[in-house]
Amino acid sequence: MGNYSLLYTMLNSPEKCLIDWSKADTTKLYKLASLKRMHIENRPTTLKDVADCWNDTKFIGYLDKDNIDATIEFCRCLIPYGQLPRLYYEFEGCDTICCFEFHPGTTTVMYAATYYSIEMRERDEDITKTAVWNFTNLNTISDI
Repeated sequence: MGNYSLLYTMLNSPEKCLIDWSKADTTKLYKLASLKRMHIENRPTTLKDVADCWNDTKFIGYLDKDNIDATIEFCRCLIPYGQLPRLYYEFEGCDTICCFEFHPGTTTVMYAATYYSIEMRERDEDITKTAVWNFTNLNTISDI
C-alpha cells in the first residue's frame, strides 16, 4: 500500500504501555527511519507517544519487509502491562482502516484491515466495535 495514513483511534490504554529501549536490536529497529530517529533523538516513553509520531511521519502506509521487521523488534521493547494495546490508522483517499495489536514484550504484532465506507463515517460508526477484525501475525507477512 502506498497511501499515507492518519491515526484514527487507540484502544487498551497505549499511554500505559511503557517502552524499554535498551532491549532493542538496533540492526532491526533502525530499518524503520521513524523508530531509528526516536531511539536516537528523543526516546518516547509510551506507545501512545510513538503512535503520535507515526501519525506525524505517515509511516503506516509503507509497511514493507524492513518496516515489518522493525515494528516487530519494537514490540519486544514494550513492557507488558496486562492489556494488548491497539492502534488504528485510516488510509487517506481509501475506505480502509487498519489495526495493529501489540503483544508487549514479545515478537507478536497482529495486523488487520477492514472496509470503512462513507456511509459509516457519516453515521460516525465506531468501526473498532462494529467491524469484524481478521488478524494476521505480522511475522507471516512480507509486504503490505
